[in-house]
Amino acid sequence: MRTKACLVAVLAAACVASPVQASAQQWPDKAVRILLPFPPGGGTDIQARILSTAFQKSTGQNFLIDNRTGASGLIATQLAVEAPPDGYTLLFTSGSIAPVATLFAKRIKFDLHNDLQPISLISLTPQVLSLHPSVPAKSVQELIALAKRPEPTMNVGGNTAGTTAHLAAEMFNWTRCIQAS
Repeated sequence: MRTKACLVAVLAAACVASPVQASAQQWPDKAVRILLPFPPGGGTDIQARILSTAFQKSTGQNFLIDNRTGASGLIATQLAVEAPPDGYTLLFTSGSIAPVATLFAKRIKFDLHNDLQPISLISLTPQVLSLHPSVPAKSVQELIALAKRPEPTMNVGGNTAGTTAHLAAEMFNWTRCIQAS
């Protein structure tokens, strides 16, 4: 099963320099910090490193990757929001930041829609539903029918807490519980 989830986007902390400043100077004239809310080696990190290398070659300035993991991306996002609004701190994140920020809206100190400015869509990553070969389901409908059985015979899981895959798995669990009761 493929969906258009895990939308990977680049968000700039508090926008870019004002038009007056932009016309007065060449951007970037110093190193640019790219905040990543994921650990090194994952898909988002690899994409950010490839792009930072290309940006560095085309501009002559360093684009430094700063992996700030934790709180399902909220730590890096908060750092981006608190950075000076000069265009030298970018947040490179996935679409999972939107549901996480929504879930924790009362606890976080920023407004995702007003405090960050999207710059570019980088890629789309499909979600895949996979089963162990021993599971007697050959379609999503068969899997749902199997999940509706009264005896608990399966678990659904996703990767890192708060990511799109994790939330999709939890929605599947939630639907199963509601329908089973």
